[in-house]
Amino acid sequence: MGFHITCHPMTEQEMNELYFNLLTPMARGNEDLFNSICERNKLSAQARNNYRRILLAGAATPPEASFEATHGLHLAAAQGFFRQYFYTGDRGFTLLKDRLTLFRDFLQSWERILILPPNNPLLYGFAERSEGALASAGGAASGGVFISYSRVLRLLTALEVNSVARQGFREYFNEYQSVFMAALEYCRINVCGLLEATGVYNFNAADPGKTTSLTNPTRCDPIGPEIARRKQERLGSINRIGT
Repeated sequence: MGFHITCHPMTEQEMNELYFNLLTPMARGNEDLFNSICERNKLSAQARNNYRRILLAGAATPPEASFEATHGLHLAAAQGFFRQYFYTGDRGFTLLKDRLTLFRDFLQSWERILILPPNNPLLYGFAERSEGALASAGGAASGGVFISYSRVLRLLTALEVNSVARQGFREYFNEYQSVFMAALEYCRINVCGLLEATGVYNFNAADPGKTTSLTNPTRCDPIGPEIARRKQERLGSINRIGT
């Protein structure tokens, strides 16, 4: 089914304020903090219901579940109700780091970013399937790597001055390099890190009206989906010529 990768600008503080701090109250049936956040951010009824579903899924996640397949996914989905996010098709830093190991230097382990339950399995990549209560209609859904703000700045500098990093980045991201750069610039301007995920926003390039999402689809930057739509059009034209 392939990847549908999105990049979600988010701070470590927001991870706690919009997700982790709400899990225990939600598990106990206390939605006061949840209601306060929704009202302060003027979430619509639909967004509110979907956000609530994400938090309940997180609250029900067992400690031994894979972080990326559960909390990593939920964090990315939650972010999409509050900030812009970016769609990069099947291209992602989570995958690039395995192709070019020099990019691993821009990542931190989740243990250094968050306090995790003991024995919580970490993949440092995309899970093959979602083990949480959320499911993606587009296939496997999972969180990916997180690039902290300080390392976003380091990555931007490397892409400017390091020719090996710049060439590897351009060759890998191809048409989507401008989208990923826009995501990094958004993080630089707004002083936040970047969380990747797949399956949060599943763009249907052949029929955009059938796109599915675990979060607010209107907050997705439109450039990435437009690139995917044009690629699909070119593929359709080639197929018609060949018949």
